[in-house]
Amino acid sequence: AKAEIKRGRGEHSKPYSLLQYQEKCHVHAAYEYESWGGSYVEDFLEVVIGFSVLVCFSAVSPLMAIFGFVFQICEYRLLVCRMTWITCRPFPSGSAGLTEWLTILEVVLYLATLLS
Repeated sequence: AKAEIKRGRGEHSKPYSLLQYQEKCHVHAAYEYESWGGSYVEDFLEVVIGFSVLVCFSAVSPLMAIFGFVFQICEYRLLVCRMTWITCRPFPSGSAGLTEWLTILEVVLYLATLLS
């Protein structure tokens, strides 16, 4: 697959390959904290906040759970689109795991049980 971006301005310019295009995306939208391209922390935070609101308050209005699920899927697809076409292949970095996020999700689930 060839990207639409052309290299240079002459008649002999060739389009970038998809791999070359993805290599150059981080210049315009870096995948780091508080940047236009997003970050792991911000993306996880958006998903966890949506999940916690959905779990804690879906007992009040069961119809809200259906709409919340649909909106969460839409938000997730938008994150995938941003990751694929805007930030493109962020540099991989190691992590210890999701232990902090799992602790936060457990607290949210306990609070949701108490609220129900």
